[in-house]
Amino acid sequence: MFSIRNLLFSLILLLTAFFGSLLFLFPLLPCLFVNQKKWRFLIDRIVALWLMFSVAMMVLLVKLRVKITGDGIKSSDRAVILMNHRTRLDWMYFWLALYSIDPKLLIYGKIILKSELKSIPGAGWSMQCKNFIFLQRSWEIDRITLKENVDYWSSIDLPFQLLIFPEGTNFCIETKAKSDNFAISNGMQPLEHLLQPRTTGVVYLISELCERGALDSIYDVTVAYPDHLAESETDFVKGHSPEEVHYHIKRYDVNEPCFPRDQKSLAKWVYGLWEEKEQRLAEYFSPNRKTNLCCNTFPGCILYNLTMDKCCLLYAVMVFWLCTLFLVVYFLYTQTIMTLLYFIFAIGMFKFIEYTCNGVEKLQSKVWLNRSQFNCAVDMQADYSEQVPFAYHFRWSDDAYQETNVQLLVVAFGVNACEFVRAYAAGVGGELEPILLEVFRNFQSDPTFGGDRPCSVVQFYSLKGAKKTVICCMSEISYEQLSVELTKEIFRPFIDKPKTVVVLTSRHWEQYRIYHNEPIPKEGTNFLRYLKNSFQVETADGGAVCAALRGSLISGLPAAVMIWCEEAMVPATLFVAYTASSYESVAGVKCFEPIMKLHEMTHLFSEINKEALQKLFERLTLSSGNVFL
Repeated sequence: MFSIRNLLFSLILLLTAFFGSLLFLFPLLPCLFVNQKKWRFLIDRIVALWLMFSVAMMVLLVKLRVKITGDGIKSSDRAVILMNHRTRLDWMYFWLALYSIDPKLLIYGKIILKSELKSIPGAGWSMQCKNFIFLQRSWEIDRITLKENVDYWSSIDLPFQLLIFPEGTNFCIETKAKSDNFAISNGMQPLEHLLQPRTTGVVYLISELCERGALDSIYDVTVAYPDHLAESETDFVKGHSPEEVHYHIKRYDVNEPCFPRDQKSLAKWVYGLWEEKEQRLAEYFSPNRKTNLCCNTFPGCILYNLTMDKCCLLYAVMVFWLCTLFLVVYFLYTQTIMTLLYFIFAIGMFKFIEYTCNGVEKLQSKVWLNRSQFNCAVDMQADYSEQVPFAYHFRWSDDAYQETNVQLLVVAFGVNACEFVRAYAAGVGGELEPILLEVFRNFQSDPTFGGDRPCSVVQFYSLKGAKKTVICCMSEISYEQLSVELTKEIFRPFIDKPKTVVVLTSRHWEQYRIYHNEPIPKEGTNFLRYLKNSFQVETADGGAVCAALRGSLISGLPAAVMIWCEEAMVPATLFVAYTASSYESVAGVKCFEPIMKLHEMTHLFSEINKEALQKLFERLTLSSGNVFL
């Protein structure tokens, strides 16, 4: 016996996904090769519109409700979401939870799914374009897939929230038996409400993202169904859909010193999460719960109900997609041949990409990574070929900027650098005077990179009344691609070297991690050398006050800027790693902690504009009220 309501839901969802991918996604495929960030911007929002439509159908047609307790999920986070896999449709129900928390989460959300789903016409193509990750349950193949995605997301500098089901499959009688046998054979306690997590892929993904400074947090999401349960798509169509789904969310900041780093500790940590989940679900399903299960949820306040504005948006999105479906039917009826030819061509292209490149998600990763490696190889190349006497030329928007005397230079990397500048200007009460530097590649052997279109734009700002303070926004240039020669050209207008250079990097501060209770080795003074080039005092007695900064410390800093500061003999150079994706919400610069405690550093900034620098770090909400004494 089928449910007309659920059957209609499934049919409309599949039809809109099919025609939507052909009408809206296929025409944008050329953007993938031209400008991948614009491609990501457009594709993520178009697919998010369809996800909102599915949410609208779940709310208005299926009458599904969610209750959420615990922490919220930040749309600005680069995050991994770990959730237990109770049914085959957990990921679809979770869209409603994400929309209830913040609709932008549907823009940046990704899911790891089994590879068979990518071949579904329409929906599979949309998931490929949205850059979902598809695994084949073969570690030799899946490891390569995960590495490609880590490379992609750690270099494209965009937020993401990646949903993973560590259990690998949904909970049912057969999988429960296999899980219990695995637990017993490995000396572990079988779980009653969960399957044993498979940690190999999860641990690899988290450790790789952390190592590259591309992960802000991990969200532990526990899902429970208090009433009806649809374990499969067939159960859903038959009408066994839940009336409510309950979620409990717990956020873990990967920047905390206690967060595990090595893979063995991470695997143990994931098992610990599952033990907590088991206890939480045992309490949830205990006989002590009230008779009316729908009125109960996990302990804590219920968060993120659908507000009026979110409901209105759902109605608007629903009207849009239903009108789109109507227009497709109309054109199929009135312009049958032309419409069919277009659809056949679009379907053929999607299948061709799937056959030759194993999917759009694989193609976009290859295009982005190959171009990034090419740009990095060219930009960091010291000796250019004879065909290219110099790789760049520049055009300033204002000649008055030439021959500028700067005391404090702030160099900000990252996509949100301009947001920081506006916030900083508002904080100090100054008016910005922008000057643009357009950077053009000059490859005589390759006209693709020539022409009048700049490859990057560097934005310089000064504040009225503070002419000796200059802020440089490199939102379009990643410091992995910044050569020393290019850096010299960008900062050439300065008459004299700045007395202080502050570099705000998008690297996660954990890459500058402090190892406590270890004696500082002699090579640890290298870090201080990059803080102040004229600093000659060794810190042999640092001990517990300043523990060793090592690992990827030096490689994690903008190498070209470091070398330029040394060659220009800048007296004080400070490198800062921030923790949030927006400069306006930085929660503290952790790599300052050992620096502030060093006695030798207290006189470091005696010759610079203390007031301007102090206001800068007040905008960064640094915990210390008076950093530089």
